[in-house]
Amino acid sequence: MIKFTPIALMFLLLGACAGGPRLEAMVPDVATNAVITENSSLWKSTGIDEITGSTKTNKLWKTQITNEVFANALRQSLGLHAVLSDGDGKYKVSAKLKELRQPFLGIELAVTARVKYTVTRTSDKFIVFNRMITETYISTLKDSYVFSDRLKLANEGAIKDNIKKFIGAYIAESRTFPETFYTPPSS
Repeated sequence: MIKFTPIALMFLLLGACAGGPRLEAMVPDVATNAVITENSSLWKSTGIDEITGSTKTNKLWKTQITNEVFANALRQSLGLHAVLSDGDGKYKVSAKLKELRQPFLGIELAVTARVKYTVTRTSDKFIVFNRMITETYISTLKDSYVFSDRLKLANEGAIKDNIKKFIGAYIAESRTFPETFYTPPSS
């Protein structure tokens, strides 16, 4: 019979290898306040520009969010909200992951994602949206007993909620200040 000491049990629960985030877990559902129609100035209007600030996951340490995974989550999210352009688009969004604050240990793991989003009009490089979005997600023992799994879930949730908040703010701002989102016709 195998006996686990408290220290051995702790290493078993904490010592699982860190895995990379799942893309599908970082894509928010379409929110009712973020539904747009073909009449909207944002309908299929926005492309992805530069996504920076992320780091790769070290399998022996904490899970992270890579630029590529974050860009794909943002791309899929914009696509679900009918904002992603088929080509270059009238607007380009850049995102810089400023911080992915993760706990070292804990039962409830709160991860905070701070992302600076900048959207520019491609015709004249005018900045139409420029905001820092901060969101926190908490995973608990109900989600998983394994620390690395809870941390991965908290990372994914923080990025998902951050993207959701960005899209909601971007769409809301386009409705409030439509002249900013109007591209004058070329002469």
